[in-house]
Amino acid sequence: MTRIFNISILLLYCGLVFANQSLIFESRVATALNSVTLHPDSSLTAHSNSVYLEGTLFEVLDESYYEHEDDSQNQKYKWFKVRSPQGEEGWIFGDGLAVILQDQEVEYYFKQFHKQRASFGKGFDDVVMWMARIVGRDNFHEKDYMNPVYDEYYLVITNKLGRSVQLNVGGENMRGKSKLHDIEFRDITGDRIDDIIIQKSTFPADSKIENREVNIFSWQGGTLMNVLQESVTLSYRDGEKSPALFKYLEVKENVVRVEYIDFVDCSRYQQKIATGITSVDKERCVEFVTYSYHWNSRKKKYEILYDETRTPPRAVCKYENTKLRNHPDQIVGNSVRLSRSQPLKIIKTYEKEVLRNRHLYKEYYFLVQTRSGVQGYIPAEKLGFINAFHSALLTSYFYKPPTSNANWNSSIPFLKFVEPKERTASR
Repeated sequence: MTRIFNISILLLYCGLVFANQSLIFESRVATALNSVTLHPDSSLTAHSNSVYLEGTLFEVLDESYYEHEDDSQNQKYKWFKVRSPQGEEGWIFGDGLAVILQDQEVEYYFKQFHKQRASFGKGFDDVVMWMARIVGRDNFHEKDYMNPVYDEYYLVITNKLGRSVQLNVGGENMRGKSKLHDIEFRDITGDRIDDIIIQKSTFPADSKIENREVNIFSWQGGTLMNVLQESVTLSYRDGEKSPALFKYLEVKENVVRVEYIDFVDCSRYQQKIATGITSVDKERCVEFVTYSYHWNSRKKKYEILYDETRTPPRAVCKYENTKLRNHPDQIVGNSVRLSRSQPLKIIKTYEKEVLRNRHLYKEYYFLVQTRSGVQGYIPAEKLGFINAFHSALLTSYFYKPPTSNANWNSSIPFLKFVEPKERTASR
């Protein structure tokens, strides 16, 4: 009799568990973004010992009409009446819940993930992905319509036990906004389970620079771990976009290789090459930077494989019989003439503003060095970068510089996945 009773309880439990996941398709649900307290009413004054862990899936039954202040009175959120997986009903304050988006609210790009089934291995081998949102207001004014909206968007992944993990994919508040640039599902750690690679951009309210990050999430120990976080935004000066825009990442067989062209203050230039500094405001020294990470399968994290190295970028002269100048302002060149395709080392840039037809334009010159060690300046449009991912991008930029780097953009992908070559058996 006891055995039959236990089996009945187990079957009932399994039915409740699988019902949790099915609620995503049948009802309005929410997931806990952190540990949350279930209150008997919609106030923070009523005491409660009913606490649920991050990732708990709730069914949403109702919500308050008005938004209410949080404990610190800095933000306002709604209250949500919910039912827990155990059937307990109560109210949870909205700062701890991401609520599922209605189908018509999901942006076109995210529709491919919303209410879709997938598999990510042990513990998350049968999951449902869905889009959710937390929304409130920053509380600065007495009248709510004057308060800026605070919202965050999440890609939620719920397993068959009703447990969820969530990834922030965008949002907006008074400090700025963020949005997903790209997301990839592929195995890059070699365990035959798809990792999640996210490129996300933030746009601070007081800056014109897009701050982009690459984050790699891997399924470890039955949960989703952030195993690599790499900021990829490059700057020319503080608050100014770099002509190179972003670092380039290449992912291949457990290795992440990073490279970029860095425009640095010449006081931080690491090459043993004379720079002949003439104007701190107009010059930036240039270095080609590389380093690599390797996935440590024992420690379950990425570690530095090759430390950062900095070398002079390589370039060639694009035109025959180009004269080197002793200084950018020198109209007549010195006695050294460059042949077409002659290899050069780039040392630094020199920026000038010129007035043409009542409009200001930028002109750039490069201080370069020949193989024989001779240095001189060359107009930037007469030089082509080589042997680097950013070569075509930078050659295009310096051929016709924009009036402001804020207007400089590119659609080229700065993250590349290299498929491993198939190994053939030797005879």
